[in-house]
Amino acid sequence: MLTGGEFFAVISITSSNRAEQSSTAASLQAKYGGFFASVSVDVSLDSKTKSQLAKSEIRVSTYQRGGQGDDQGFTADVEAVMARLHAFPAQVLRNPVPFEVQVANYKTLDLPEVRCPLHQ
Repeated sequence: MLTGGEFFAVISITSSNRAEQSSTAASLQAKYGGFFASVSVDVSLDSKTKSQLAKSEIRVSTYQRGGQGDDQGFTADVEAVMARLHAFPAQVLRNPVPFEVQVANYKTLDLPEVRCPLHQ
């Protein structure tokens, strides 16, 4: 039995046109692309990116195990998700949850047989 935590986030951003979509994606990639490689992390967005996101439809879905109290509060926007990701290791270190892992060979899965039409 080990202890630790899990945090999953899915952020869907829908823009009104391709130009806005590309510009927003580039801004977010520039800001958060190397998120885990950086030692000092600023999770806040610049005003241009915030303006772009204000014109977009944003859906945030998260799942978290580990942490406690406010550490597990709802994350409603991109900045909140990135702040949670940044703080998550320390939160889980203070309040881990137990988990167990069983390792099995991939061949033990009961997968359907797939036939390739080129090799029949």
